[in-house]
Amino acid sequence: ASQHFQELAAGPNRVTGTRLSDARYHDVATGFGCHGVHVREIAALGPAIREAFARGEPTCINVEIDLAPFPPELLLLMKR
Repeated sequence: ASQHFQELAAGPNRVTGTRLSDARYHDVATGFGCHGVHVREIAALGPAIREAFARGEPTCINVEIDLAPFPPELLLLMKR
């Protein structure tokens, strides 16, 4: 939501510190001895969560999301 707010308030070319494209947090977790999973599709999220609980160890589930749609709460704020 921060990125969308910055785009609305300052313009699309003035966004700072909120675009984290291709962040590989799951690899960072693995580097620290934890389990890391990269989820690209919603269908893989449930199995990743179940696997994380079954493993019983710290797990980072890095979920890619589509940044294009505005979050619903931001749309409500824009109507005020």
